[in-house]
Amino acid sequence: MKENYLQWLWLGVSRPRDFFAGFPSEPRLALALKPALVAVLLGATMFGWAIARGTSSDSVIAVMLLVLPGALLYAATLWLLGGMALARTARIGEHGWEIAAWAWVPAGYLALILLPVVAVFPVTSLATGMLGLPFWHLYVVHAGLGRFAPARARRALVVYVVVVLAVPLTLLATLAGLILWSEASVVTFVPPR
Repeated sequence: MKENYLQWLWLGVSRPRDFFAGFPSEPRLALALKPALVAVLLGATMFGWAIARGTSSDSVIAVMLLVLPGALLYAATLWLLGGMALARTARIGEHGWEIAAWAWVPAGYLALILLPVVAVFPVTSLATGMLGLPFWHLYVVHAGLGRFAPARARRALVVYVVVVLAVPLTLLATLAGLILWSEASVVTFVPPR
């Protein structure tokens, strides 16, 4: 690890190829999980505050009590699925879990960048974060795969995208559609006489 921890983390986010090039051959999963956890909490805080500000809600604490555990559960599930996808597809073992954990660190930096803007432009900040994070996240994953499994990087990245982005987003969109459809049908349903 470098002298300055924050500079070392910034190297992992801004130049992940150089970051992963300095990694030893044995995985250091515990080292990757700590900043990933902090990053997810920062990202969830920004998300919750943007939701509260965007909806003009006075109950910021209630929103945070819902968003923080939900974000931790969601990120942990995606980390487990993504790590398994990378470990199996790229055949890199624990390095797959390590890469999947490091890929969440950009969420923390993005949250720190956008947090002051959320106070003034909550919806724009939320949209910027939700559009920018997947690309940054995948860039870190691709760089890690380039270090540990260059021959299988493309295939593993495609499987990772499907497992971590496509399937969960499709399920969430379907759930949201079902909820909206059920509410619309309850509200507009008039029983025949």
